[in-house]
Amino acid sequence: MISSLQNKIFKDILSLQDNRKRKNSEEFGVEGLREIRLALQNNFTPSLVCICEAYLTEEENKFIKEQDFQKDLLLDFSEACFDKLLVRKKSSGLYLIFTKRKNNNFISSKNSFYLILDGIEKPANLGAILRTSEACGVTQVFLTNSKADLYNPNTIRNSLGAAFSVPTLEIDAEVLHKKLLEEDVEIYASFIEKKSRPYTSQNYTKKTALVLGSEAQGISSFWQKNSHAKIIIPMEGSVDSLNVSVATAILLFEVKRQRAS
Repeated sequence: MISSLQNKIFKDILSLQDNRKRKNSEEFGVEGLREIRLALQNNFTPSLVCICEAYLTEEENKFIKEQDFQKDLLLDFSEACFDKLLVRKKSSGLYLIFTKRKNNNFISSKNSFYLILDGIEKPANLGAILRTSEACGVTQVFLTNSKADLYNPNTIRNSLGAAFSVPTLEIDAEVLHKKLLEEDVEIYASFIEKKSRPYTSQNYTKKTALVLGSEAQGISSFWQKNSHAKIIIPMEGSVDSLNVSVATAILLFEVKRQRAS
């Protein structure tokens, strides 16, 4: 059992809680049995299985036996150490370290439906958007100028596992734009200006990419200049903006509605 907070293995695992270190690492941690199951179902490979006997539930014990993990992957931790590893303290006795999956491929299909998130900052928003993207059948999500980490615990938790199933690629905006033009994709940017049109006025039945930015900054000048049309969500009252995950959901479901009718 690992019980010392100075243990090297413990400190290496704990370092994955740090955004910068996790982003530079080939690994990430997942807590919560539902999220762990989804990572495995989407073919992510576990490199370590961390357990705390005192916190293991009956369901988690059954899961470990079913998975029949290799013994050299299993590490038992004291409560004091394990509490440091979890964001949701004492909520689970299971914490898995997975190897990141390299995804550098642009996915093209007959009627592609892309989502570009430009400068998104909050992991919780990114997670919620990935969840909606899966529900709406988005072909691929692109992160440009991204400040949020796909493997942040809050991204994973708020995505309900969609962070593992929705193809997501961090990419330079200019490189992506060139590829979209080559694929004859219509680019619609969510941006407030006089020339912007209501989102329901556009036709999204052809190859489509939607661009949304952070709540603080909106989309970058690059996407302002390099979109085929700018769209807005008309609103009443004095509120001039919505949470980005809410705005994204409205736009994604409009694309889904048009394509289903």
